[in-house]
Amino acid sequence: MESFILILFLSMGFNLTVHGEVNKQEIGGFNQNIYNGRSDVAKTIDQSCQKCKCSLLTADCSSRKIESLPLDLPQNITTLNLYDNYITALPDFLLGRYYKNLQTLDMRENKLSTTGQYTFQGLGKLLNLHITWKRGSIMHPLLLKPLKEIQIIDVNGEGGNFKGNEIERDAWLNAFEGLQNSTIEKITYKQVIFPFILKEKHFTYFKNCQLKELHLPHN
Repeated sequence: MESFILILFLSMGFNLTVHGEVNKQEIGGFNQNIYNGRSDVAKTIDQSCQKCKCSLLTADCSSRKIESLPLDLPQNITTLNLYDNYITALPDFLLGRYYKNLQTLDMRENKLSTTGQYTFQGLGKLLNLHITWKRGSIMHPLLLKPLKEIQIIDVNGEGGNFKGNEIERDAWLNAFEGLQNSTIEKITYKQVIFPFILKEKHFTYFKNCQLKELHLPHN
């Protein structure tokens, strides 16, 4: 007779710990274990989604006063809602490293001021991007290049407080450069009160893509 502790991992999310003794009886060349003792069932504590609401393949992190990208979400999510938070920056490669299966990303009403060339690197499956650019935002012209499957881009300004200047206007349009050879179908800019000035180079940015709609305010 041997003392033992046996831990069984069940698919229901529980750890079953059995304490007791084993009587080994050899039957036909096989060992038959007979358990005599007690069992303790302890529910496994899920340490993910501490600040967000996660359901199936969606993580809703909207309006939670989050200041940086949550890294404790299920890595297989396809929808990430970060609407109305205090995120000021997205380090290069971070989104793609943790959430490479994203198809919809909502970053509206945050405090983003800087985006690098590789902010969206690794998000090759992203279809829908919703984002807010604040006054003085710095955008790399190849910011959108990794989004080869992108279909819809929805960009919000800051309404009446966001008049912008020539440099900012050009930055918004130059970000189209990365969309060459992409699957983009629709681009919409909202809550921007300055007019855009489209130049010949901007039209070359849509070479070999499937753009059907381009909505620019005051044009």
